[in-house]
Amino acid sequence: VFMATSSAYMQGLSALFILTLSLLLQQRTAPYEDDALNRLEEYGLMAGCLTLYLGLWTFEKETDFVEEIGVSATVLIFGVNILWGMVAAKAIRSIFWMD
Repeated sequence: VFMATSSAYMQGLSALFILTLSLLLQQRTAPYEDDALNRLEEYGLMAGCLTLYLGLWTFEKETDFVEEIGVSATVLIFGVNILWGMVAAKAIRSIFWMD
């Protein structure tokens, strides 16, 4: 709301700064008692940072369709890997009764 008159690029940079700061604070403080929750929060913030960074990269220059597909595929693959890692970690913990 406070940046409504700013360009999309500046709004993205501001959001990337806030996400990066949040990621650094998350890593330093680890606010959750459960390590899995701290990792989940960290991975989510990393995914947000990567998504914003790659999205801002497309603003830098004229991108063609192939580059946009590459950026979209990278974000999608990163997100699926994070999701798969968390599901696998939960399954392993359940198998060995660590919960």
